[in-house]
Amino acid sequence: MNFKKRLQPKAYAAIAIVLAISLFSIKIATTKAEQSGDTPESGATSRIKTLNDELVGLTFGTDTDTPDWGTFWNRIKTAAKWNPAGTAAVSDVLTTKTFYAGSRTLQTGTFDAANLSTATVKTGTAFGVGLTGAYPSVTNPLSGDTGAADATATDVKSGLEAWDKTGALVTGTYPAPSTCSTQQYHDSYGAPVTQTTNCVNTIVWTVPSPVVTGDDKKDPRTGLIWSQLTLNSAGTVTFSAASNSSWSWDGTTDVDSIAVGSKTASQLCSERNGGGVWRLPSQKELMQAYIDGSFFNLTQPSNNFWSSTETSAANAWAVYLNSGVTNTNNKSTNSFQVRCVR
Repeated sequence: MNFKKRLQPKAYAAIAIVLAISLFSIKIATTKAEQSGDTPESGATSRIKTLNDELVGLTFGTDTDTPDWGTFWNRIKTAAKWNPAGTAAVSDVLTTKTFYAGSRTLQTGTFDAANLSTATVKTGTAFGVGLTGAYPSVTNPLSGDTGAADATATDVKSGLEAWDKTGALVTGTYPAPSTCSTQQYHDSYGAPVTQTTNCVNTIVWTVPSPVVTGDDKKDPRTGLIWSQLTLNSAGTVTFSAASNSSWSWDGTTDVDSIAVGSKTASQLCSERNGGGVWRLPSQKELMQAYIDGSFFNLTQPSNNFWSSTETSAANAWAVYLNSGVTNTNNKSTNSFQVRCVR
C-alpha cells in the first residue's frame, strides 16, 4: 500500500496565496518605513532615519516645514532647499579664494591686495593676518623727499594745524605775538636795545635747514631766507659772511659790476647756485625784514641794499637793514650792496 499522499491542486493554490500575502505585507511595511522613518518590523533602522540622523548631527535643516511631511522628511526637505547666507561680493574676497554667498554657486574673489603693506596702510589700522599699518611714520614718511625739512610751528599760521612727514601734529604759532607800545628796533641815541630787551622781537631768526650755499638767516615771520652779502671775488660773484662789494642796479658803471660781466642786481641773485634759487628782494620785503629784526639777526646789516622795486626807468629803491631808512636812487650812478632772498 502507498503511504505517500500527493498534494491536491487546491492545496498548492492555498500555499501560493499565503506566500503572496506575506510578501505584499513585507513590501507595505518596508514602504511605510521609508515614508515615515520608522524602524521596520525586522528591527533594522531605515535609510531615511539614518539620513535624518546625519543631517541633525550636521545641524542642517529643521524638523518643521510647510507642508508638513513629518519630522524626518521635513529635515531632509529643508536641508535640500538651504542656500548659504552671506553678503560678500567677489570684489570683497581676496583674488583666487573661493566662497559661497546667497546661493550654492561657487564664486571666486577678485580683490587684489598686492599693494597693501604696512608702509601704505594708515598707522594703527589692522589688516591682513596680524599686520598693522605704519603710514605715515619715521620709516614711512608722507613725502618721499626725505631731504626736505619739516615745517615747524613758526612756519604755520597761529591757530592752524598741520602734520609733518611722520604724521606728527604741528600747531602753528606764526605770526609772533603782536608788537608792544614801547618797541624799539634800533635806537642810536638812547639806551641800547638788544634782541632780548626789545619786547617785539621774541622770536629769533633761525638757520635754515637744510642749508643752501649762501644762506644767512630765516625770518620766521615772513618765511623768507636771506642770503649772505654778495662779493666780487676776482671776477666771480660769490656769497660771503665777512666781505661785500658794491654794485650799480643796472650793472653799467660800478667797477665790481663791470668786473663780473656787467651783471644787474637781479642777475647777481638769480644766477647764483645754479639759477632759480635766489632773487632780489622787493622794497617791501627789505623794510619788513628791518621790522622783523634784521638789525639783530643778519650779519653786517648796516648797509644800504638795492631792491627790485623801481620808481622810474632811471631810479630804484634801496633800504638800510640796520635802520629801516628807504630812499630812491639812480640805477647807474649809485652803488649799493646786494642781499638775496629765497
